[in-house]
Amino acid sequence: MPTDPIAIIQTPQASVWNKIPLILQLAKQQDQTVYSLILAMMEDPTFSNVRGTLVYALKNYPPEPLFNPAIHWLITGNFEMAHEA
Repeated sequence: MPTDPIAIIQTPQASVWNKIPLILQLAKQQDQTVYSLILAMMEDPTFSNVRGTLVYALKNYPPEPLFNPAIHWLITGNFEMAHEA
């Protein structure tokens, strides 16, 4: 198993629950690599149960490029996801 946080996040065998703390930590630092990974995860069914947390992580990035996706998340997401959007 890799030790680099980005490599762990990208490892399919790593648990979603092991990835989330790393994602939140890197998002606080506004890491651009994790930004693109979060956007990809939003479309991945593997992460359907943590999409609200992923949207929460996106609050650390400029909101302008996320406006249209946030409207979609607001309309189609569960309560947590819509609340964070």
